[in-house]
Amino acid sequence: MGNLIKYEIKGYWKETLGLIAVVIIANILLLTKVEVWTRQTVVALSTFITVASMVVAFVWNIKNFSKDLKENTAYLLYTLPVSTNCLLASKLVASFIQYTAVFLTNCIFLYYNAIKIAPDINKAISNLNIWFILLSVFYHVITYMGFLCVIYFSISVGKVAVKKKRKIAKLGSWIVFILICVGISKISDILDKFFPQTFAMKAMNLNIMSGDSMKIMMPESLININIAQATLDICIAVVFFIATSYLLRKKLDI
Repeated sequence: MGNLIKYEIKGYWKETLGLIAVVIIANILLLTKVEVWTRQTVVALSTFITVASMVVAFVWNIKNFSKDLKENTAYLLYTLPVSTNCLLASKLVASFIQYTAVFLTNCIFLYYNAIKIAPDINKAISNLNIWFILLSVFYHVITYMGFLCVIYFSISVGKVAVKKKRKIAKLGSWIVFILICVGISKISDILDKFFPQTFAMKAMNLNIMSGDSMKIMMPESLININIAQATLDICIAVVFFIATSYLLRKKLDI
């Protein structure tokens, strides 16, 4: 699967580096305006750049999958002697790498601007609970991968159902995606109602922080996580990964 991931990354590395370069240049230009504009204005514009670039990266993540169902590369890619699980997993991993690279680039500038406004932010970060950080990273990876799997599944259903009529296929994919999102939302509400059990995790080690102001602001610093909804998010990623792989293997007419 490593070679497949390299192939996927090779297909869009220029675009990714270009987007990262735009983010860096735009933020550097903003930093030259610090003496002219307020730091808050610079942070707001930097945040806008972050949101815009992340939206672009997200759209590219979707395109990385959809283009192979529409272009001639599908004839090559989906006839390789590898399982569709590996093909789909390589696309998800490569997409996540692309998304993460753009995200981390933006984080560097957001962090730099943040410490100028709130110097104590380093103290707060240093006292984050390591298990909270690891769980947060794991949860966000699962939810993002699950969301991509839902989108990939919707695209695949549109392709399978409508065959070569691209415009109708796109509309069908959107309808399937909306219906799935509504269904997931309903299931999530039901689980939250009938299974309200949660487990709490300490986000920050406040007992070793100096000063009372932070303790007053966040006396417990506990994050409550609904067990049923967390399980649902994991199931969504697994189920739609398997379903998409099945469509690519059994139903896709290249």
